[in-house]
Amino acid sequence: MKKFFSRSAQTTTLFLVVVGILALALGGYFSFASSGFNNLLVTTQSWISSRFLAVQDFLTVPRDVIALRQQNASLQANVSRLQAKVVQLQQQVSEISRVPTLIIPILLPR
Repeated sequence: MKKFFSRSAQTTTLFLVVVGILALALGGYFSFASSGFNNLLVTTQSWISSRFLAVQDFLTVPRDVIALRQQNASLQANVSRLQAKVVQLQQQVSEISRVPTLIIPILLPR
C-alpha cells in the first residue's frame, strides 16, 4: 500500500509541476528565458548551417571545376569552328564582290 501511495503522490506532484510550469509559460513569466534560449538556439543553428555549407562547397567544387573545364573545352571548339566559318564566308563575300568587276566589262560594248 505504501508503494502505491508513493507512486500516486509522485504522479500527482509531477502533474502539478507540469501544470504550474505551463501556466507560468502561458502567463509570459518565462519570456526572458525563452527568448534567450531561442537566440542561443538560432545562433547555434546558423553556425552549424554555415559550417555545413562550407564543407558542402569544399566537397562539390572539384566536380564543378571538372564540369566547367569540359564545358570550356567544348565552347573553345565551337569558337574555332565558328571562326573557320567566318573566314570561309569572308572569302565568299570577297569573291562575290569581284563578280561585278568581271561582268561589267563583258556587258558593256567597247
